This record gives sequence, structure tokens and C-alpha cells, in this order.
Amino acid sequence: MGTPVGREHSTAALAGLALCVLAIGTGEYAVAGMLPAVAAGLSTGVAAAGQLVTVYAATVLLVGPVLTAVTARRAPKPLLLALMVLFCLATLGCAAASSFPVMLVARVLAGSVHCTVFAVALVTAVGLVPPERSARAIGAVATGLTLATVLGVPLGTVVATRAGWWWTFVLIAAIGAAGLVMLAATLPRLARPTPGPITAQVRSLLRPAVAVTFAMTILGYAGVFTAFTYLAPLVRDLAGGGPVAVTVVVTAFGAGGVAGNAVAARTTDAHLRGTLLTALAVMAAALLLLPAAAAGPGRRRRRVRGSGVRDGAGPAGPGDRAGHWCADAGRRDQRRRVQPGQRDRRRPGWGGRGHRWAVLDRPRRRGGHDRRARPDRVRAQAAPARGHCLPRWGSAVRAAQIDRYGDESVVMVRAVAMPQPAAGELRIRVTASSINPVDIKIRSGAERPDLPMPLTLGWDLAGQVGDVGPDTVTTLRPGDPVVAMSAMGATGRGTWGDDVCLPADIVTAAPHSLGLTDAAGLPLAGLAALDAVDTLDPAPGSAVLVTGATGAVGGLAVQLLRLRGVTVHAGVRDQPGRVAAAEALGADHVVTGTPQPGRYDGVLDTAGTPSPGALRRGGRYVSIVPGTLPDLSEADGTAAMSYVQENGARLAHLVDLIDTGRLTLRTAATYPLGAVAEAMRTFDRITTGKIILDLDE
Repeated sequence: MGTPVGREHSTAALAGLALCVLAIGTGEYAVAGMLPAVAAGLSTGVAAAGQLVTVYAATVLLVGPVLTAVTARRAPKPLLLALMVLFCLATLGCAAASSFPVMLVARVLAGSVHCTVFAVALVTAVGLVPPERSARAIGAVATGLTLATVLGVPLGTVVATRAGWWWTFVLIAAIGAAGLVMLAATLPRLARPTPGPITAQVRSLLRPAVAVTFAMTILGYAGVFTAFTYLAPLVRDLAGGGPVAVTVVVTAFGAGGVAGNAVAARTTDAHLRGTLLTALAVMAAALLLLPAAAAGPGRRRRRVRGSGVRDGAGPAGPGDRAGHWCADAGRRDQRRRVQPGQRDRRRPGWGGRGHRWAVLDRPRRRGGHDRRARPDRVRAQAAPARGHCLPRWGSAVRAAQIDRYGDESVVMVRAVAMPQPAAGELRIRVTASSINPVDIKIRSGAERPDLPMPLTLGWDLAGQVGDVGPDTVTTLRPGDPVVAMSAMGATGRGTWGDDVCLPADIVTAAPHSLGLTDAAGLPLAGLAALDAVDTLDPAPGSAVLVTGATGAVGGLAVQLLRLRGVTVHAGVRDQPGRVAAAEALGADHVVTGTPQPGRYDGVLDTAGTPSPGALRRGGRYVSIVPGTLPDLSEADGTAAMSYVQENGARLAHLVDLIDTGRLTLRTAATYPLGAVAEAMRTFDRITTGKIILDLDE
């Protein structure tokens, strides 16, 4: 291929070749370290997103040899420059991809040059140096591929976690561009190669020894890199690790490759057969142990099944959730134990995952707090919602919106402009929200069909103060953890988005004894329960029947009534789970059938199941469900509706009750924002607890 060039120029050219190989190697493997995030961003499942790696590898296998053969007689420098230009453009196409098909095409284009770049780079490296230094030159170029697994992929995972997965592809394109510039400046114009006939090359592949070597390489790589492709979801969804754990494991994978290469380099010459057999045996053993290692000790896999329906018949009110919750492989969020005075500093992320299995979580740390597993809490994976391209650059944020009424399929996660706080408002970075029956009603058009479209859903939020609007009087500062209820049905300000602006007087500091994910279940249900109990205003020692007592509002109402010294009778369906839940809430008696006529001083209906006959003469009846208030004129009683209202001061009172251990919240299942349609689709299968939408997932 010509006369070797000077040492200085050859070193720079070898560095350029190594950078190009580093770029294509990182481009091949980087998706594995950020698979869940890519799946969420493209509104597809983790398994489907994993095919981006498969398609890339298939392209290398099918297109690479053909392209290499076709370009074998081309001069190395212009060929490498042209291939790297195509690779950089294709990688930028991956960064800008707004859908799975677009990403797939970009990956095919990037993979088509992979094999040829690597082959030409190795041959070119040999032509740059004297024969006695050829092995060292090949090693220098191959170092780029090793660094791709040790540094490139972990760095890409960190960038994806901190800034978004698309920036990882931008970084890969930048590395490739740097190599391209170095080659253009330092690589000499070498003579065109003169390869032998293609038929002779094909015949060499059919030799038994070569064929066995190829088969061994293909099977070994298939096993190892199939596991590597799904390493991020294995670490996160099975082993319970966070982004840091994924980065550490990916780095360990690359370090293991470096160590293995170093050992093999010393043993292969003298013990070729033994080295190969040992390497294959170690790989097989590691792959066999991987499922057990990912699951960890004391963890088991199980499906979570829904049970029951809403207590009684009739529509549910804004605060009622009696039985309207998902349990089908739902993720029960972990309660993070924090010390008094500690704050949860979690910021919104871009997560999402495919709905498969639920597994018990081990303790781990996230966002500065311990996330402790509880026997009744499971973590699940949920299929992402239909959605538009998620935000890429600029000031766009995500929001779950509808632009027409219908079933859960009309909910779409899309990019919207970053809201800016007006006078008297706070911009809140939302960590979590929750699903309430009123969200289902508004989505279907059964309630407030006059709201302008597109409409962001959601009433609850927990998050951190982002910005303080002008002339805003508040003690809260940016970064403070907060909770709030937005009366979305009246104002149109939904909370299912990364950033929400709300009046400062309806926002209050979050409980310091709970993580923000759990705290998101408090605002609407808590205020609805508090308003209803105050409207009922029972005297200490009186007997009160609470219908729908295991729902979100009903469960909190039971606890608030107990704090007033009231004898509480919990009305629930005759199901073991509901009865046990009502007893755990502190109910004095559990009523599973028709309530005893004329027994109660007060009735609080949170489920839309009227029970006027249970009221004593002169008693008081309160309902939170519109259209279910009975006529008590003949019973000499009074009846009143209770409507939930935004109120920061009353919400702060509820927070104090939680922090002092007098009020307990229950989380039934947690889904990432991208899985909001899945969460709503299975909404009526949970009998107790809240469904949380985790925007930081």
C-alpha cells in the first residue's frame, strides 16, 4: 500500500483511525446503555427498542461484507472520509429521530459503514508503519473498539441520563467528526490495494478451520451481546439499580473485556485451544448466572392481578377512587424513608418501559433518600403511551394531553412549550402526579366538555419549585419540594406535565417524611376528604358510616373522622382485601352488606352509593359524588354536597398530619408518564390505594 510515512504523521493518523473506530463502536453499543429511555422517547416498548441493536448488527453482517468487497480497490483515504461522513450524518439522524421507523432507517445507514470502516482502518494502519510495527498499529486502532465499551458506552449512558438520550448520538457524531478531521489532515494518500479475486476469498471462508472459527465467534458474540443489549433494563427493572448502577455495570462490562484481552494476549500463543475453551466456558457460565444475579437474593417474580370493582354502583366523584385503580402488573412505588429536615431533590427525567412483569424491589438510594421495599409494594414495567416526538432541544417539556374526548387512546404524551410563571405564580418541576376518577370523566367528555383543547389532564402534583413569578409573595424558594392541587376542571391547568405554573397560595411544602412520588397521592384526595368531613361536622362519639371506605378519599376520611373521636363504620364490598384494608385504616366496624337502618348520626358517601335509610332522624348526609344526594325531607335530616377546592393552607394541615404520623397515604401502583394510557386502561382493577404517574421515571 505504499511506503510507510514518518512516525509523527503515522501516530496522528493512527489516532484518527482509532477515533473513527471508537465512534462506530460506541454507536453500535450505546443503545444498550440507554434502552429504556430510547424506548420511552420513541413511544415503543423496551423489547422493540432492542431491535435497534439487532437491526444494526444484521446490517453489519449483510451489508458490510458486500460494501467492503465493492470498495476493496478504492483508495483508503477518500473511502474512509466518505464513509465517516455518511456515519456522522446517520448518527445525527438517530439524534433527531421522532419515531421508531425513522430511528430504524438511521441505524441501518450507520450500520452499513461499520464493517468497511473497521476493515479499511486496520489495513490502512498496517500500511502506515514498517512491517515490524504492524501488530502494534493494529492494536492501536483496535484500542478504539475497546475504549468504546470501557469509556464510550458508559459516557453515553451518563449523557443520556443527564441530558437526554439524543445527546448521546450527538456526542458519537462529534467523536466521528473529530476522527474525520484528523484523517483529512494527517492520513497520506496511500496506494490503492490489490486484493485477490473474490472467489478465492470466498473459498478461504469454506475451509473447515475457518468455518469453525466463524461459528464460534458468531455464537459467542450472539450470547454476550444479546445480554449486553438488555443490560440497562436488567439492572434497572430486575436488580433495582438506578442510572449510576447502569453506568457502573456497563463500565464493568468494558473493563472485563479489556482484562480478558490482556490475559488472552499472554496465553493464546502458547495455549490457543485451552484459551478458547476457557473463554467460552466462562462466557457460558456468566450467562447462566445472569438471571439469578439480576434478580438478587430474596426477590421473586410475580404477576399482580386486579381485584374487585368500585364499592356499589353509580358514578364516582372527583375525589372517589373506591376500586378504580390498576393492579395488572402495576408498579407499586417504594416509600423513601427520609430523616426530618431532609428534602427530596429529584428532577424530572425521560423514563418509560415496556409492560411485562412486576418484581419486588430491594432497598436502594435515589435522589438522596433511601427507597425501601415494602412487601405490599411492587415495581412494574408499563407500556408507553401513544405520543408525539418528545422534547429534544430548547425549552420544550412533556405533557399528557387530549385534543378530543374518548377512551385512553386519545391521551398523548407530546412536547409543549415551557410555561412561564405570571405574577403571583410559581413554576413547579413536577416529579409525580396521580390519576383520579375525575380525570377519566374529563377525558371521556362526561364532565366539563367545554374545556379548550388541547387539554393537559391531572389534578395532583408533587415536585420542586423551579421559578418564582414576579410580585409573588411566598416563603418557598427554587428547589423546595412542594405539593399542590390544581382545580383543572375549572382552570384548565393540568398537572400531567414536566412543568406547571400555579398560584403560590395553593402550593405548600411537601411532607418531609415521604418521597415526592408517594406525596403526589395526597392533594386532591386529602382536600376532598377534609372538606367532606368538615361539611359533615360530626360530634365526638357519634356514629358515622363512610361508603367507599377503602378508596383514596374514603380511606383518608376514615382516618380524619377517627382523629375527631368519631365511631367509624366502613362500608365496603365483602372482599378480603377490602375488609382488611378498612381495618388497617382504623375503622371501628366494617359493614359489608346493607347498612342497618336508622343507625348512624351521619353518612359520608365517597363512592356514589346512596344509603339514606341508614341515617337516624335528624342526622346529616354528605356526598362528594354529584347527582347522588338523596331527599331527606321526610327523615327530618339534612343533606349537603361537598366540593373539593384549591387551598394551600388546608393542604399544609394535611401535610402536618402526615409528618406527625396521624395520617397515612397508600400507593397501589406507579407508572411512568409515557405509560399513562396503560395506567388508565387498567384503572378499575385496584381496590385500594392511588395510581401514581412518576414523571421522574
